[in-house]
Amino acid sequence: MTAPLLGSSALARTTLVLGIACVYAGAVLVNNNLLFPWLERENFRSLLFLPAGLKLFLVMVLGWRAVLGIALGIMTVMLSEFPHMSALHGLLLGAFAALSTQLTLFLCARVLRVAYPWATLSWPALWLMALAVGVVDASVVQGAMVWLGYEDIEEYWAEALQGAFGRVLGTFVFLAVSLEVRRHLLRESGPDAGD
Repeated sequence: MTAPLLGSSALARTTLVLGIACVYAGAVLVNNNLLFPWLERENFRSLLFLPAGLKLFLVMVLGWRAVLGIALGIMTVMLSEFPHMSALHGLLLGAFAALSTQLTLFLCARVLRVAYPWATLSWPALWLMALAVGVVDASVVQGAMVWLGYEDIEEYWAEALQGAFGRVLGTFVFLAVSLEVRRHLLRESGPDAGD
């Protein structure tokens, strides 16, 4: 068994959670405000949401340790983008979004018979997991927005589908870019890298 990332002390765990919160909140704000502002629709929904891929990656690698950090990151973004939202509602939305990713990933892993460290995970299974997480996450977050009174139930399906599209597309693009970066790094560290 390997040692936990950053150690096992309370300070180390807190640092990891806060680091994840900052990275995830920053990724959302950069995605929607700098990279793809023209793809953003109402209520901060984007047709290309790369942080969905980051969230899947963090939960796959760090498991439950990532859930609290992601929830805090989402709360931070919600409070900065929707000043009328209470901190409790922001935290609830973050918790729903982070937990939906963790639980959907867990269920997919059980059905597909794969587990961390994902050594037996095939590409089709990864794409299926990304699709399931994106659809469930968008549905849960939209349901939470309706339940908390920020959205109308009449718009549930249209908004959930739009959110799912952005999350799934963003996850696929995130995975493709990650693979290209990995391939480039492997090529650079190959046998001729020292020449």
